[in-house]
Amino acid sequence: HGGSPNHRHGFAASIAATISSNVGFGVSLVIMDATIVNVSLPVVMADLGLDGADAQWLNASYALMFAALLLTVGRFGDLHGRRKVFATGMVVFMASSVVAGSSTNGTMLITARLVQGIGAAMIVLWLLSRVLQNNVLLALAGLVALLAFVGGAVTILVALCLLAGAGHVVADLG
Repeated sequence: HGGSPNHRHGFAASIAATISSNVGFGVSLVIMDATIVNVSLPVVMADLGLDGADAQWLNASYALMFAALLLTVGRFGDLHGRRKVFATGMVVFMASSVVAGSSTNGTMLITARLVQGIGAAMIVLWLLSRVLQNNVLLALAGLVALLAFVGGAVTILVALCLLAGAGHVVADLG
């Protein structure tokens, strides 16, 4: 029943690779988002007329929701399934990213960032719960961290190039 041991091993490896790439993508989104916001903050402030307090809320609303909901979302994942929570988190995060990208004022953007923090907590929950459950998954966590790091580094470079190409001064290195 179930095919040869080699076939089952190949299928399990395929599923593990698919899951790790999806989780790696999700965690990369969370890291890249924070990087993009920080790099583009001066431009966003100018375009939307934000002051210093608004800029602080832009990052704080995301961080507060992310940190505050990790335990609550973890329990929700225990009750309803972590994969469902992860998938829902991806949808919430991406939808709120669209809203953030199309924001026309500071309140809309800060609210979208708050919702992104909720989605981010739901995404990261899956990785944390899997790593803490099984030491074998520490290798997977390392792979996901590597993917997230590379994704974040690429995002910084792309954002800097886009801002420089748009004629904005990114940083005064002199």
